[in-house]
Amino acid sequence: MKKKRLGLLILFLLLVNGVFAQPDIELNSFREPGDFGSVTPPLIPLQSNNTNNSSREDIYSYLELKDISTGNTINNIHVIISIEDHLTAEEFKTIKYVGEDGLLPLSLENGTYTLTLKVDKLGTPGNDYINSFDVEVEGRFYDTIFMLPVGSVRGIVYDQNGNAVSSANIQFDCSTAYGETHPIITDSFGSFSGSWLPVGSCKISAAYNGNVGYQFVNITHGSLKDIEIVLSKSLVTQVNNSFWYIVYVVLGLLILYGAHFAVSKKRKRIDEEVKDIEDEKKLSKRSEDILKTLSDRERDIVHFLLESNNQSTQAKVRYSTGIPKTSLSRILDSLAAKKVVSIEKIGKMKKIRLTGWFLGKD
Repeated sequence: MKKKRLGLLILFLLLVNGVFAQPDIELNSFREPGDFGSVTPPLIPLQSNNTNNSSREDIYSYLELKDISTGNTINNIHVIISIEDHLTAEEFKTIKYVGEDGLLPLSLENGTYTLTLKVDKLGTPGNDYINSFDVEVEGRFYDTIFMLPVGSVRGIVYDQNGNAVSSANIQFDCSTAYGETHPIITDSFGSFSGSWLPVGSCKISAAYNGNVGYQFVNITHGSLKDIEIVLSKSLVTQVNNSFWYIVYVVLGLLILYGAHFAVSKKRKRIDEEVKDIEDEKKLSKRSEDILKTLSDRERDIVHFLLESNNQSTQAKVRYSTGIPKTSLSRILDSLAAKKVVSIEKIGKMKKIRLTGWFLGKD
């Protein structure tokens, strides 16, 4: 009897198992769109203020990252992602790994966003790529993003005594307009860093309490440059120096112009006097004939008077010709008698002039 009951129980269990047993479920058959296994990390869900998840439409899209200089795919790297929603003004940040295919998967609701992508390769001392752009999402999309090369700078600001300067204002003035070049300030140790600067020449300026300093740096792709800036020039001093420099230049030009004008005027007057002298030195035929009849000393006196604008004093004539005083008086009287010179006594001085008759003017 016991064996019969045991057999019926076993039969009942077999029937129950045959009716209600379910086939095995393969867990791998449940994959969300865009899930490619362990190679591609989870997609980015953009959070929504709407608590009704059933109204949220997830759209899986992909961005292919390429180097703008070479066109090569950028892969096997981590990407720092910043997403700003234009509608809600909310900003979300995350880090994603891009695999061998160079595809960056995104999950975004329909809307307009500003995306900023940053890449820092482990094999370079500085940061490597950046790009910021707007995207309007209306369904699934696939796009190629060309990443712009960047480099990094870190530095310290010192005063003239070699002390580190905290809270100094730092400005980046670069030859190309991309990357992050907004002004910053130094920390309590006088240090600063420009992490995402565009490739090319950058002027990095520091200012504190009216003193300034700067350095020119050539930013290269993936590099990290260390610099020091010494505050040595006062802004007020620079302005004053520039003002006084302009004043000095203007004054110098005025002085040069005045000197040139004075010299030109004097030269013109001298030229006119020389012309008059040369005209007077052009003796008439009468003068030449009279000179032939004069003695050597008389001719010396006449030539001296011609060179002295036709007149001089007896003392100067004696000094220039070397004729003794007693002889000179006698010779002058002889020339006066011949109407070659005229003698005018002014006090104790005697003025000697060539006559107009001798010069051929009378």
